[in-house]
Amino acid sequence: VAATVASDSGSDDVLMLKVYNDDYSKAPASLGSGYYKWEYNLEPGRVNHMEVSVDSTEEDTTEYTWYVLDDDSSTTVKDAVHEKTAKKVSYTPRLNDAGSVFAFAVVRKDSSGAVLSTQRFQVACKYVRREFRELSEADKTSYFDALSIIYHTQTEEGKDTYGSKFRGSDYFVKKHLGAMTLEACTPWHDSEVFVTAHAAFNLEYEGSLRSIDESLSAHYWEITEDNSRYAENWATQSPIFSADMFGSFDFSTSSEHAYIADGRFTDVTFPTCDDDDASCPEHSIYGYMIDSN
Repeated sequence: VAATVASDSGSDDVLMLKVYNDDYSKAPASLGSGYYKWEYNLEPGRVNHMEVSVDSTEEDTTEYTWYVLDDDSSTTVKDAVHEKTAKKVSYTPRLNDAGSVFAFAVVRKDSSGAVLSTQRFQVACKYVRREFRELSEADKTSYFDALSIIYHTQTEEGKDTYGSKFRGSDYFVKKHLGAMTLEACTPWHDSEVFVTAHAAFNLEYEGSLRSIDESLSAHYWEITEDNSRYAENWATQSPIFSADMFGSFDFSTSSEHAYIADGRFTDVTFPTCDDDDASCPEHSIYGYMIDSN
């Protein structure tokens, strides 16, 4: 849906736009780097702010009015932004807004109502995947709480609670195994399919996270950072393996839950299935879904 706005004036004014949200004041480094064609991004599920300013040393007493030129079929952006008069407007996109690219115009007027300048901006609406150490404390807690639900909830039970996009760890283990031992091959590895197959796994996993909390993304671990910082001691020194993330390493050979010493995942067990479960590609003689006996 398009809206009309006054054309750009001949003024030398250049309006500058800053986009940020309540959780992250700094934009992702990839924006404006040439990797993507967008310079600005709104994150779904977060309170985002768009703030304009003019490059001037004088006190700014002018008026700014926002217009939505293209809402890209969003049902929420016009209500939040269109014809609002302010230097800063706020907008919280929803899950269905992800993937949109909005066109905004900001009109700057003086106290008499004369148009000083008009600037147009194209702003994407996309989720951002961050390295675990870059997450805010609130995001880190939300992510690992959701991951714990995925590991402690069977898929069918989770769908009843969180909807059709939910997938539990039992689903991912079954699918990823793909009878690789029984058939001496795997549909997800050993060829070019690895890249696209695992990208698809990530999308399914991300959908499961967002069925629990729509602000979440499939964040990642930059392992090379640990290699350079901790060398062979990464398993015991990296914050990735701590109680508030994946749990600390436990090298005990006698404890019941060896290898994960603390945190949310100490009681996670291997999914099981039996010979009558047609959806289970393979399992050990004890019923555990693993890739070999």
